[in-house]
Amino acid sequence: FPKQVSYSTIHRFLKKNGLLGKEMPNTPERKRFAHDKVNALWQTDMSEGPRLRIDGKTVRTHLIAFIDDCSRL
Repeated sequence: FPKQVSYSTIHRFLKKNGLLGKEMPNTPERKRFAHDKVNALWQTDMSEGPRLRIDGKTVRTHLIAFIDDCSRL
């Protein structure tokens, strides 16, 4: 008996006995929120920006982004 078994031998044995996991179906990729035309879907994101000192007072700032999800502009 050999002391080592090759990967292909193990794979062939598992496949022959139906012990491999289910194969992925060959279906087209589906993406959520995907649209074909520009300006069909907009995404927004907001985060806190740096704090600024104006006239001795600390002022909070925010960064707001609007992105056309189709064109990514």
